Amino acid sequence: MHGYQLMQEIGRHQGLTVKPGTLYPLLNRLELRGLIVGKWQISSRPTKTYGITAEGLKYLQEARAFASRLIAPRSRRRHRLSSVKGAA
Repeated sequence: MHGYQLMQEIGRHQGLTVKPGTLYPLLNRLELRGLIVGKWQISSRPTKTYGITAEGLKYLQEARAFASRLIAPRSRRRHRLSSVKGAA
């Protein structure tokens, strides 16, 4: 997927507007860390497509696990609060 496609997908799925000045430096940092790989496609209009690496997939799985650990206590607490309100 190339940068413009990424911006469109983020907008479509998350409802966020990501500017090129934000996205491309981030892609560069991810590439330098070995989490994604970029490959130039030479045509009438050269574009760089990006894909996730094995190391990037591992990092993504760890980040998702971390996020779910952060969210889970809030969900349990919210459920307990709604149970208490229902018992009153």
